Amino acid sequence: GIKVEYCKAYARVKRWDEEVPLLREEMRRTLVSLEAKGARWEGIAKAENRPGPLGEGARAYAHSQARVYRRLAAHFTELWK
Repeated sequence: GIKVEYCKAYARVKRWDEEVPLLREEMRRTLVSLEAKGARWEGIAKAENRPGPLGEGARAYAHSQARVYRRLAAHFTELWK
């Protein structure tokens, strides 16, 4: 009856009330992680000191990876506004 439906709805609301803060924290941690990975790749690019094409390629790859992670962070930030 209606009491059963009310109880089910109430339980759903309570579960959602628990889930929202967890999701927000997960979103925050995702952004922190993506930014940290971007910074790590930038550090790798700066530390790369091999001369010639090998060093250039390694630096280019590291900069590319940093860009990927930072773009992901920016994209998710925009989605989650």
